[in-house]
Amino acid sequence: MKLFRSELLQGLNHRLFEIDADSLQIEDAVFHSPSLKCAVTSTDQPDGYKITLELEVPFRLTCDRCLEMFEWDRSLKIELRLTDNELLAEPNESDIIFFPDSLLEINLAPVIHDYIALAIPVKKLCSESCQGLCPGCGINKNRGSCSCHLERSSSLFEELSKLDLDEAE
Repeated sequence: MKLFRSELLQGLNHRLFEIDADSLQIEDAVFHSPSLKCAVTSTDQPDGYKITLELEVPFRLTCDRCLEMFEWDRSLKIELRLTDNELLAEPNESDIIFFPDSLLEINLAPVIHDYIALAIPVKKLCSESCQGLCPGCGINKNRGSCSCHLERSSSLFEELSKLDLDEAE
């Protein structure tokens, strides 16, 4: 998504952009809509511009417990500062981007890409009450029950305690 300096000079007030979901090329991200909506607001600041991006991200995820696909819409608010002051735009500052006066446009796609990639949850659950799959027969326990009677060991590490580690060396 490119912003032109002329647009920033005029100021943007919740201007709506559509971002092609395929263009983001985020590993492990699937979307249930072909495009993402992004409202952009910009204000003039000393040494540059303050940019606010409000993204609607339509994720399609696979539940880690039951392996079913589910839709998860996430709203992201990204606040950035574009500056022509090199001292403010240090390499470790991800929210401040160097935007020298000589540039007529800036591409924010890499920034959007990174924020969306970070928004993908580590543990993907279709619901907190998801019961997952039966380890015996594999039935989705959210949809039905089974007659499996699995014994649960007293300790998950019981089998490891049976190993003779001295022989392994």
